[in-house]
Amino acid sequence: MKALCNELGQIFAQKTQEQGIDLIIEADDLPKAVVIDELRLRQILVNLASNAIKFTDSGHVKISATAEPTEAGTTVRIAVEDSGIGIPAAQQDKVFGAFEQMTGQSAARYGGTGLGLAISKRLAQMMNGDITLTSEPGRGSTFTVELRDLATVSKEGLADLDGDGAEIARVEFEPAKILIVDDVDYNRLLVKTYLAGYGLDLVEASNGEEALAICGSDHPALVLMDLRMAGMSGIEAAQTLKADEALSDIAVIAHTASAMRQEEERIGEIFDGYLTKPASKTDVVRELMRHLPHHLADELPEAPVATTAATTWSADSLTAEQRHQLSGLVSALEGEIGPCEQIRQTLTIDEVEIFASRMQELATNHSFPPLSDWGGRLATQTALYDIAAMSGTLDEFPLLVENLTSIVANS
Repeated sequence: MKALCNELGQIFAQKTQEQGIDLIIEADDLPKAVVIDELRLRQILVNLASNAIKFTDSGHVKISATAEPTEAGTTVRIAVEDSGIGIPAAQQDKVFGAFEQMTGQSAARYGGTGLGLAISKRLAQMMNGDITLTSEPGRGSTFTVELRDLATVSKEGLADLDGDGAEIARVEFEPAKILIVDDVDYNRLLVKTYLAGYGLDLVEASNGEEALAICGSDHPALVLMDLRMAGMSGIEAAQTLKADEALSDIAVIAHTASAMRQEEERIGEIFDGYLTKPASKTDVVRELMRHLPHHLADELPEAPVATTAATTWSADSLTAEQRHQLSGLVSALEGEIGPCEQIRQTLTIDEVEIFASRMQELATNHSFPPLSDWGGRLATQTALYDIAAMSGTLDEFPLLVENLTSIVANS
């Protein structure tokens, strides 16, 4: 946690120096390690610090972190304070809305806050936390990230966690059909993204009735079942499955955002397992390992080469005009390598989203499908807040440009 705060100091040191403001980091009294989604937290703090610097013409930006033990673990609070323009009380509830801009604020001078605050709040809520704001016009603002009931771990525990990730990467499931049931498209897409690459047959349903119909016709090995859906609830659907002798062997895993203690007892009686949203990839894969035949590969699988399409795609069938367009595309993309590296350093989601959109537009205008595929993949990762995947995809960009340059040179 302390290292993350210090990293922000390094990221924004040059910007604050250019603006003539002080950047203060206070993060000394913290546990040595807590269990947290570091990439999501990094994204939140980058967004908040970037906004604080943008709206501060003089004075300081301070990032301070504190921790407080609780019965269930540790609550961490990270405050991003600035001495900038501030926000009137009447407008403070609006700043977490997408594309909201403070009334009277100069768009030419400051730009908009874009999606940053809306996404940051959503990310914090996904991590069992929230973001609050205190502000006074002319005296600055403080955005406080509170993450509740985090588990602390020892050095030995950290080693176990590292091994956990390696084990997940080595899992090879036997062929099986998995049904993902949720009435929110994003939630289904997130689980599908987690399980991509494991060789599983993934099918979807958006309500309990549809889930029962698919179970009757396809008989999946396992169902990940949201509990709260319109119409037939997940609990009702699971009860129906377990009461049907022909379908009762299907493992049904409850997948829900929250549950009261008495409801958890009921879930334990009906379901074969339980996942709390937002479940991580490790949580989902580990739960599947409890119910599905699998083995661990001796070695980690090689990472797929995502730019294969750019390597194998040929310009042989293009017209002279299309070849000329590709030459123009090379020049355009070479100019994007620097901006891409800057975006990769901060991983600000709205900036990545804009970059992905710009690449897809260039791909369409110049008839280069590999770039379109790459931009589409990056756009999907931003929609899922998949920070690790975003970073890896942005790392591929120079190689994609290199491959295209080679294709053009040899065509």
